[in-house]
Amino acid sequence: MERNQLLLSDAVNEARAIVSEARDAGINLKLLGGVGIRLLTSSWRNKPFNRAVSDIDIACRRGELPSLLSFFKWKGFREREVFNKLNMGSRLIYYTPTGRKVDVFVEEFRMCHRIPLKRAFDSSGLTIPAAELLLTKLQVVKTAEKDLVDICLMMNDLAVTHDDTGINVKVVADICSRDWGLYTTAIGNIEKTATFLSSLPSENREKVKEAYKKILSSIVSTEKAIGWKARSIIGKRFRWYQEPDEVPEL
Repeated sequence: MERNQLLLSDAVNEARAIVSEARDAGINLKLLGGVGIRLLTSSWRNKPFNRAVSDIDIACRRGELPSLLSFFKWKGFREREVFNKLNMGSRLIYYTPTGRKVDVFVEEFRMCHRIPLKRAFDSSGLTIPAAELLLTKLQVVKTAEKDLVDICLMMNDLAVTHDDTGINVKVVADICSRDWGLYTTAIGNIEKTATFLSSLPSENREKVKEAYKKILSSIVSTEKAIGWKARSIIGKRFRWYQEPDEVPEL
């Protein structure tokens, strides 16, 4: 097994264990990020999708946060005290006894843009739904190659659907229709994905191309909310995204 697969296997196993033990304690956690995406896909085992993933990203309900913090303490996790105090109630960072970083998002994913996650806790799966998972990548303003790889991986492996059996395009379009900033960044990243296609093997290009066309069409054609329309008048004259907090490693 290649080194990247070994790293991912370790991260997945540790993430599964955390979620399973938390559920035994009555805490409903959901995985997202690179581990979450790879739990929903299979092509990550092959180039060009086999990038290393080391961190664990999870989502929790606000009402379960006190129980989660007690659970982390019981497990011997170390916290980023200053960061957590500054972001209490929205995002927290802990480290497992093995030194693996665990990023916790409370009911919403908030980085460059906000992705609501409350819907995620209605399912029995280990991860947030594929629609929200894709949006956590489409919301990145300063995309790196790893982000485009993950976007293409999801579009290659998962069907574009109107329910949560795949990438629920209705959910993607609805969330973007209420936030002009997110809509603008997501459209830009889908266009970047189109230019990234040339780096993919020929057998993957058509799958990804077909998927992003369906998603793009749905995002553009969905009726926009009043707030979206009002913000669109201002356009890019003012910044439409947040600069995510940089958190240096310990």
